[in-house]
Amino acid sequence: IPTEVGQLTSLRYFDIEMNRCEGNLPTEIGIMEDLNELIISKNFLTGAFPTEIGDMKSIGNIAATDNNFEGQIPDELTNLWMLGKLNLDNNLFSGAIPDTI
Repeated sequence: IPTEVGQLTSLRYFDIEMNRCEGNLPTEIGIMEDLNELIISKNFLTGAFPTEIGDMKSIGNIAATDNNFEGQIPDELTNLWMLGKLNLDNNLFSGAIPDTI
C-alpha cells in the first residue's frame, strides 16, 4: 500500500480485502480523517498496527482480520468515538487489549 494513500483525504470507503497486499500499513493512513470504513482483511500486511489510525475521527468500521500485524493493539484506537466495529482477529498481536476498547 503506497504512502500516497494518505492523499485520499475525501475518501469514505477503503476496501482492499483479499488483494494479496504485502508490507506495512503506512502511517499516512491516519490522514484520511473522513474515512468511514477501512477494510484490509485477508492480505499479508505485517508490522505494527499504526497508531495514526487513532486520528481517523470519522471511522466507524475497521476490519483487519487475517493479516500478520504484530506488537500491541494501539491505545490510540480509544480516540475513535465513531468506531462501532473493530475486527482484528487472526493476527499476531501481543499484550493486553486496551481497557477502553
